[in-house]
Formats: sequence, structure tokens, C-alpha cells
Amino acid sequence: MENQISKLKNNNSPLLKILFILFIILLLMIPNVLIQSLISERANRKAQIEREVAKSYGQAQKVMPPLLRIPYTRIYKSDKDAEIASKEGIFTFTPSTSDLLCNLTTDTRKRSIYEVVVYESEMQIKSQLSDRLISAQTHKDYTFHYNRAHLIVGLTDPNGLSDNSQLKINGQTLNLQGVSTYRNGNLRYVKSENFVYKPGQELSVVADLSFKGTKSLMVEPVGEQMKIKIDSPWQDPSFAGTRLPDNYDIAEGFTSTWITNQYAHDYPTSWSDDQKINKKNFGFGVNLIQPINEYGKNSRTTKYALLIIALTFGIFFFFEILLKKKVHPIQYILIGFALTVFYLLLLSITEHLGFDLAYIISATATIGLIVSYASHLLSSTKSTAILSLLLSGLFGYIFIILQMQDFALLAGALALFTVLTIVMMLSRKINWYALNQSLNPVTQSKSL
Repeated sequence: MENQISKLKNNNSPLLKILFILFIILLLMIPNVLIQSLISERANRKAQIEREVAKSYGQAQKVMPPLLRIPYTRIYKSDKDAEIASKEGIFTFTPSTSDLLCNLTTDTRKRSIYEVVVYESEMQIKSQLSDRLISAQTHKDYTFHYNRAHLIVGLTDPNGLSDNSQLKINGQTLNLQGVSTYRNGNLRYVKSENFVYKPGQELSVVADLSFKGTKSLMVEPVGEQMKIKIDSPWQDPSFAGTRLPDNYDIAEGFTSTWITNQYAHDYPTSWSDDQKINKKNFGFGVNLIQPINEYGKNSRTTKYALLIIALTFGIFFFFEILLKKKVHPIQYILIGFALTVFYLLLLSITEHLGFDLAYIISATATIGLIVSYASHLLSSTKSTAILSLLLSGLFGYIFIILQMQDFALLAGALALFTVLTIVMMLSRKINWYALNQSLNPVTQSKSL
């Protein structure tokens, strides 16, 4: 019986300790998953706030240049019984050329603890329009109501449109008369008052639009040629959509220019059936991103939880081996809880002070707690200082990796290789078979 008890005591081997540490690490991944879920919940809450602000201020906007609309009545013979039938509709004509100049003034709106990027746009669109494709021979059964001609301009959310907006045709001002019934996907259209159009007349249209929006401004290309120029003081543009700018300059704000032709889209030059044009999307433009994605960085940080916990436990395990200081499993668990609470601190402080400052505060508090807790165990100022430096280096290097984008994987791989090298060098002269006696609670000094 005494031999069996002695055998059980001797089973307190490094292998069993390592297996127990691995088991604790796996258990600590459970609260880490819950924290990741909390980060997603807070990010969704921010997205909801952004939608609420956009609904009252102005949505992310997309603009389409002016289109000429001419109602018609077609009288024709029915294919079935050759009876005379009639159909009413609207012919739509796209501009031959369009020049779009836009000045974005950006700002932020705060609701609760969240900030939403908003903007006010002063846009001028100069377009050339005509009914150049209508001929008496191809449309002899059409009667065009030229006295009811009008223009439409595409805008995602007319709610953000200012009363100062106006349209001019050959120098004549047209009033805007609400929203057209025609829609193209999520693109709505503002309609001008009717005017008398002379067949074959070239129209020089100037649209001066003042409108509000949030987060992004896109342009839907149409016609044979377009030139778009957008200026803004916003420091962090993200160009998106089907085309990148042909030229851009990002210094104190940004200036971007696009030049397109008829191959940038598949809109026909004219059409009489609006249903065939529905839900087309060839838009491009700019997203006004916030420079720091706080929740994105928090999410990335939690992905390093396994690395931080494993390396911290590894440090304490080597203190057991090299300094002959026994660490109880309960102590490993408490240290693991301190590392887990670090991520909760980081998330909560980030929402008020930003990620960088929150990381410094949370890391400092966590390192201070662990070092203070372990100082009695180590019973050595030098060992406590080494622990403090190692933990500071670990958290500091993770912070550096989080600031990287393209080189984060390389930096992480090099760090792991360096850690593995150090572990192998420190442990190469350890007699692992002889450690059973040194880790035996009978022969080892008392724990914390």
C-alpha cells in the first residue's frame, strides 16, 4: 500500500503538469469565445446606430446623371386579332457626355458612445442630352408628347436633398417636383417639372445638387462618356466599386478623378421599357472609413488569446523547472482568469478611449496584477523583474502585430520561431527524467 502511494506521488511529473496546463488552456478558451460573441454584439449595435442616423440624416448616397424622359402613346395592330391597340409609356435618353464635380464636407455625429461619419455634398453635373435616336421611320406608330418632357436625376435617398438643388436646361431653371415612380434597384429618381422639348434639340443640362449622406458616395455611370471629380478633406478614403480612380491624391484630404466610356456599363443609349433596366449596378466611388476599426482590432486581439495564455503559462512552467518554484494548478487557473479579463477590459475601455490607449491601460493592469500575485511565489526581486519584462515584451509584441496589416503573419511567425528557439536552448540541458523528484511535493519547498 505504501508503495502505491509513493508511486502516485512520483507521478507528479513534468508530463502530467504539461497535460494539466493544456487542459486549463482549453477551458479558458470558453470565456474567450463568449468575449468574441460580445464583440460581435457591440459591433452590430454600432451598425444599428449608423443605420438609425442614416435614416434621419441621409443614407449612403449613389448619384446618376440627368436622364431625359419623353412620354409617348403607341398605336398599333394587335398580333392576335389585328385590332387597333394603344400603349402609353416613356422613352428615356441617356446623356452623351457628363462632367460631375463634387465637394464633400465631412463631419461626425455622436449618438450614445458611437460616432457616425456624415457628409454634405455640393455637386454640379453638366450633361448633354437629346432624342437623337428617334426617327420618323423607326417610330412612325409613336406619338410623342413633347410638352410633357422632363428630367430625372438618380439619388439613393432623396430625403437628404436640399431645397437649394435645381436643374437648368440651356440656362432655363426647372423646379424639382418630387420623386419619380421609376426606380432602378435601390436608386430613386428626383423629377423636374415638365417642359416643352423640340425634337432633335440639344440640351445643355446643369444640375446643382446639395444633399446629405453617410459613410459613402457612389456614382452610377451612364451615357457615352463621363468625367467625375470628388474633393474632400477626409483623410481616410477607401475607393470602391467597379472602377478605381484614374487619378487620385491623398494629402490633406483627397482628390480623385474617374473617366469612363460606354464600356463601363451596359445601359443602352435609350429605352422604352423601364423593367429591362431595373436592378443594374455599375457604381463606383468612395467610402469614408473611420481610420481605426475598434471592434475589428478587438476581434483580432482575441484571436491571439491562445498564444498569450500559452506563453504566459510556459513562462511559469519554466520558472518551476529552472527555479524550483512549484506553482499550484489553482494558481495557473487564477492567472488564466486574469488574462481572460484583460480582453473584457480592453473592449469596455476601447469604446470610450480608443483601442491604443485601452490596450496600454488593460495590459498594464493585467501585467501588474499577475506580477504582484506571483512576486510572493518567486521570492526574488530578480525573478519578479524577469517575469515583468517577459510579460511586457509579450503584450508589447502583440500590440505591434495588431498595428500591422500586410506583415502581421510574417511578424507572428517570426515571433513564434524565436520563442521556440529560446525554449529549446533553455531546455536542452534539462534532465527531464530526473525532474520527478524535484517536482515531488515531498521534496519540494512549500508553494505559495
